[in-house]
Amino acid sequence: MIEPLDVVLFAARSGLVISAAIAKQAFVAVDRGPLEVTERARFEAKVWDGKSDPPLDKPERWLHGKDGSSLSAIEALAVPNGVVYFLFKDGNLTCWQPHRADKAGHIHMVNDPEHEDHWEKGAAAHIDREVEKEVDTQVLRLALSKSLDMHEAQGVPYGGTTTQPGA
Repeated sequence: MIEPLDVVLFAARSGLVISAAIAKQAFVAVDRGPLEVTERARFEAKVWDGKSDPPLDKPERWLHGKDGSSLSAIEALAVPNGVVYFLFKDGNLTCWQPHRADKAGHIHMVNDPEHEDHWEKGAAAHIDREVEKEVDTQVLRLALSKSLDMHEAQGVPYGGTTTQPGA
């Protein structure tokens, strides 16, 4: 998760020098909650057990054995109760995951709700990470915009390559 100082750093990478105090005020004024709800609604995870039809295309596309991803899926589906999930954003496939993306190592997922490596837990953690990254980016942009507006409203100059209003 980002902090107010990240707004100052983001501004600097954008060629601007802003007040840390104003950046902090702008940062806390941005409400992450609605951004997270909107972003999370864009994602959907669908499970595949390797026996039924996959959520996208035909099994041969995912189990051809000609690359690392396919071999990982074959290995994951060979585990008792093993599954993979497909992660969609705005209805488009962003990835298909044959093991826990949120844990180190090659930890297979299963279709057992009582198991710590149930696919829904892995998919939820994966979505959490994707949502946080996108919301952090949105917060940085919104907080920088608010910071610039606050600089102008308070008559506090900011520096950089961008022309200041009224200059």
